[in-house]
Amino acid sequence: MRKEKLILKKVIVVFVILNSLLILNACQISRVDSIDEKVTRESESTVEHNDDTVDSTIANKELSNNANLDAKKWREDLEQLKHDITWYNSSPFERYGEEKFNTLYNELYEQIPNLSDNEIEYKIRELVYSIGDGHIDIWQDEEGDYSLPIMIDELYDGFYVVNALDSYGDWIGTKVESINGEKIEVLVEKLEKISNSENQYWQRAGAIDKLHHKYFYKLLGLQLENDAILINDEELEFIDVNNDEFYSWYRELDVSYMPNATVGQFYTYFFPYEYGFVGGSHAIEDGEVLYFRFSTCYYEDEEYPLIDFAEDLLNDALENKSKLLIVDLRNNGGGNSSQIYSVLTDRFFEQTPFVKNGNIFVLTNSQTFSAGAITAHVLKDKFGATIIGTPTGGSPFTTGVTDTANKVLKNTGINFRVSSAKVSKKMIENPSEIPDLEVKGTSEDVKNNVDPVFEYIIRKIEQNIIKI
Repeated sequence: MRKEKLILKKVIVVFVILNSLLILNACQISRVDSIDEKVTRESESTVEHNDDTVDSTIANKELSNNANLDAKKWREDLEQLKHDITWYNSSPFERYGEEKFNTLYNELYEQIPNLSDNEIEYKIRELVYSIGDGHIDIWQDEEGDYSLPIMIDELYDGFYVVNALDSYGDWIGTKVESINGEKIEVLVEKLEKISNSENQYWQRAGAIDKLHHKYFYKLLGLQLENDAILINDEELEFIDVNNDEFYSWYRELDVSYMPNATVGQFYTYFFPYEYGFVGGSHAIEDGEVLYFRFSTCYYEDEEYPLIDFAEDLLNDALENKSKLLIVDLRNNGGGNSSQIYSVLTDRFFEQTPFVKNGNIFVLTNSQTFSAGAITAHVLKDKFGATIIGTPTGGSPFTTGVTDTANKVLKNTGINFRVSSAKVSKKMIENPSEIPDLEVKGTSEDVKNNVDPVFEYIIRKIEQNIIKI
């Protein structure tokens, strides 16, 4: 039924993806395409800069949109970028200081005549993300047009394929050692330099997401012949996200393993929230464990409004006499936290035994941002929840994303987003919500199609370590 729903609505999804091509979701905290901020894109920044020359792997290739631009036009765009960043925000350099930004800016300004278009764009991205503010972003329209037909994620024991399109199902469980002859660890480090640096977890997640997109291999100068790439020693073609095949994944989409942000947007748009019950084992009676997933605070399912969802959740929890609550905020890109609070209300906690029993568990990962990270923090601070999983990509003290403006560099047509929001002292001091219990998946979990964090909780219940 779920796959049928995805296929039936794929035309709408194409529109959504084309308007949010590289999301780690908006409150990752990322660029928002629409005025009401319902569509989001991956946000990026960087913490390092190179010496006077760009990394040698960035080839002398011209960008399709910006070919043959002269140094004067690139410099005009660079000046526009700096002007707009500092005009919209009176103090944009709170995290890392202005000296670093100015040093990178001056170096790039002087180097432009000797750099290729790809090299200049790489350095501009590095400059923008050196600020370390997730509200600031930069992108090209075509970044997400072509994606790999597999999903790669970093697990406890290395990089593995965790999902794939139907016709590529035999790739699942494959360890990825290299891409186009480049060791994957080295490639990820290079992509981290043009990924968000608000914290190390977000930065890493951003780099892993870029592994899926054709655009970034071109930007790094890794040769692409016949629209194909080498994973280990096997050729693999990129898939047009408008292709029907892109909507048929071998394993049902699930937030446990979804590093591909384009697919993540596709999933959360149609399945923003759901709940179910666990039971029937020797240690857990039917309905005793309530599982509630909330993957975005941006979208409300028109066919299942939050007010109806919240009423059903509470009534079913009471009817099943549930004793333990699992709140899954993994891959929650954020948005308006009031959405999730309209479900997890004071009334909900007053009428259920979860707080009294001390049995609230919150699942997080490196793609939990903004409202997701804030909610995890509130559930722990106010209701005594235990956080399990991996550190959040966003700070639990993040600022809002409403004071932003989308701009276009006048000569190159490169899109960027500026923000008037201030990076607070609390955000700097607490860049991530660190889980009480860190649980990271392994290749065995992928091969056995097991959600490691969820299974961890169930196993501890069955071992009577977590009591219900």
